[in-house]
Amino acid sequence: MIQPKTLTARITERVFMTPEPASLVLFLATFLLMVRYLTGRPIGKLPPCLPNAWPILGHLPSIGLRADLAFTKLGKKYGDIFQAQLGTWNVVVLNSYQALKEGYIDGGDAYNDRPHFYSYQLFSDGGKGTAFADDSPAFRKKRQFMVKVFHHFGSGKAYQQLDTNIAEEARKLVDVSKGLEGKPFDMQPYVTVTTLNIICSMVFGKLHDYHDEGFARVMKNLDNVTMNMINVGVLNVFPFLRHIPAINSSAREILENKRKIMSFVNDIIEEHRATYDPDHTRDLVDAYLKTQSGDGRSEFLTDEELAHMAVELMVSGNDASSYALQWGILFMALHPEIQEKVQREIDDVIDPNTNVSISLRQHLPYTHATTLEILRYRPLAPINGRKTKRPVKLRNYELPADTIVLTNVWNILHDPETWSEPETFNPARFLDSEGQVFVPPQFKPFGAGRRICTGQQVAKQMLFTIFTTLMQHFTFKLPEGAPAPDTEGTVGMMLGPKPFQVCAIPRH
Repeated sequence: MIQPKTLTARITERVFMTPEPASLVLFLATFLLMVRYLTGRPIGKLPPCLPNAWPILGHLPSIGLRADLAFTKLGKKYGDIFQAQLGTWNVVVLNSYQALKEGYIDGGDAYNDRPHFYSYQLFSDGGKGTAFADDSPAFRKKRQFMVKVFHHFGSGKAYQQLDTNIAEEARKLVDVSKGLEGKPFDMQPYVTVTTLNIICSMVFGKLHDYHDEGFARVMKNLDNVTMNMINVGVLNVFPFLRHIPAINSSAREILENKRKIMSFVNDIIEEHRATYDPDHTRDLVDAYLKTQSGDGRSEFLTDEELAHMAVELMVSGNDASSYALQWGILFMALHPEIQEKVQREIDDVIDPNTNVSISLRQHLPYTHATTLEILRYRPLAPINGRKTKRPVKLRNYELPADTIVLTNVWNILHDPETWSEPETFNPARFLDSEGQVFVPPQFKPFGAGRRICTGQQVAKQMLFTIFTTLMQHFTFKLPEGAPAPDTEGTVGMMLGPKPFQVCAIPRH
């Protein structure tokens, strides 16, 4: 947890190290305005607010960098619904599954808007795409389109092709890992290129060669976007600091790298127009072209909106899939007894020379349960942010329109009332008395309600197939004599593991 003095020192350093005197004047003026602004409170019977808020900083000094862990601790004292002040924002925290259900699920579309955090607005160019857009007719049309696309990949020939592509990329990852001959290495870049290529096959209809220069440039652009999104996080709670050049440089980096990615996507859209066959939908771009050619053409679906949705998948979708696999590899190295049990089950069902298919998941309950435990133990999005689109009643409270609501997914997935010994990595918690997979309703790693992640089934499919393929071919161990790796992770756009090294020991 960051001490108040440390946090203040960081902000002071970022503000006062700038060579621009005008920026300092602007900051001081804004500071005084914010003091006045923060004395106001929304109208309505709001949940109790945490005590001891600092001027301007609010409760940030006591919350620190891991709001999910802080809210979990605070919830034991202040209950499962409370209010907190995070810099310039007053937020309502839902700290349990019951609170989540009463809000996001039972509340219908009342919680369908997104907070207008600076990073959200920057990444989405003011709400384009679907991830950070407010609820509206345009949003619903775009989301409906994405649901249909993922449904397309969940059945028929498209499903079979996706299954084949995932298996092919998993085998490439196996071949690369074998070439390292059991020496310590960081799997992050190898896993990331694997998952990104699978996502690109869904969006653009083809798998890229890893040595393709255009693909390599896009990977670098995506990495730059992700890293700089972490850097602009301070602007979510102190948006007025965007006027400080030393801070705003990361925002410029995001815009420049995203512009290059958008250009890459737009070129592919034009290529698809030249080869489009209405009777053969290859990918997301073809599905879009099909909507534009029929009588149901939508004014809300444009080339620009499609490009934004493609970039969302390439950034957020890839981070989620890559991080989940990295967590899985780390936990297998840390828990050799679980890894061995997974491998025994795989060996009993799959020939070493046979590719893993999602159709085998029903025959590998312990392996399936292990992938679910990975998602529970280290949820990729430990905090889920929404905003009320109209006044809504939640228990005995009245939340005004535009209330920011944060759900503590971490606590929901680590609540001892649901999960026995939640801080223990234990796949068996997802198995019933007959050894079959059982998923309790509290398992919500991909959100809940009407804005639940549209790509969650594909994400689970990728995790299962690639994880199982790696377990089929390797035993993962920590390098001999290496210090114990960090297992808390680091929060950027999502919760990912800190860099670590493993040895991939071939099994066959």
